[in-house]
Amino acid sequence: MSETRIGVELGIRAPAKAVRRAAELAGSYAEYFLVPETHPRIMGVDALDMLLEVSAGLPSRARMGTGIINVFSRTREDMLCKAIRIHRTVGERFILGIGTSAPVVVEGMWKMVFHRPVSRLVSYTRSLRAHGYAGPIYWAAVGERVLDLAIKNADGVIFFLKPRSHMPRHVRAIREGASPEFGIISIIPVSMSSSTAHDARMDVKMTVAGYVGANGFYGEPLAAAGFDVAGIRDAYRREGVRGGARMVGDSMLDEVQAVWGTPESCARRIHGTARKSEADVLVLGFDLPPDKYDDVFFEDLDILLRGL
Repeated sequence: MSETRIGVELGIRAPAKAVRRAAELAGSYAEYFLVPETHPRIMGVDALDMLLEVSAGLPSRARMGTGIINVFSRTREDMLCKAIRIHRTVGERFILGIGTSAPVVVEGMWKMVFHRPVSRLVSYTRSLRAHGYAGPIYWAAVGERVLDLAIKNADGVIFFLKPRSHMPRHVRAIREGASPEFGIISIIPVSMSSSTAHDARMDVKMTVAGYVGANGFYGEPLAAAGFDVAGIRDAYRREGVRGGARMVGDSMLDEVQAVWGTPESCARRIHGTARKSEADVLVLGFDLPPDKYDDVFFEDLDILLRGL
């Protein structure tokens, strides 16, 4: 492999038992394990609580982080308390990944006002550091304004659905403006199938359509890269995620470095992607409905990670 390290993340709907099982595999074969969060009472898990639970079982070489948690649904004090507890347990192996999220989550799920999100991101970061959190803080950086502020305020960035054509310019800005230790994590959509009856390509299309259709922030960079984001959003509104997925072409999947196929073919493609990646860490994101994290999925994940 290249110097780019490999990580694993299940999707925002993954139940706790699946996250625990994935942590075991990631701890054996990967170097990073991220846990995302949307709204634990609606879907998925509380990322900080889950990392506190699994941190003791992860080997000393494995790093872990939130990928990501938003700066609206927790008070500064609650985020600080849990982040310090994890950092005291595992030290610099913990990365606190935070971001603004979007109105669909903050207003739609949490029933909070999505007001001055970037200012809130800066404020939380400064407050965490001022009150004793000593670990690295990474920002979810979708737009260029947030990236510029991350270079000044954070220790790294987490990219997701970042257009490949934008990466050289953004990485150059990081290398020129940030400290040498500033980290870059890139999450890419991955779907595996050892069965011809399962359409892994449709899975990654649905991942892209779900984020672009529901969250305008993710569509902006892809629109700037020349893709028909408006068509995806329109189909998503009319027909749901499958309708939006039909508007996602292979060129867009290539632009966000999506990977699909058998576990063996996915491993080969990830090898190639990692060799050319400008990120420090390439996180394989598996975005599935809760019931799809079954024995077959974990058997395929085991094969994939062994192949890396």
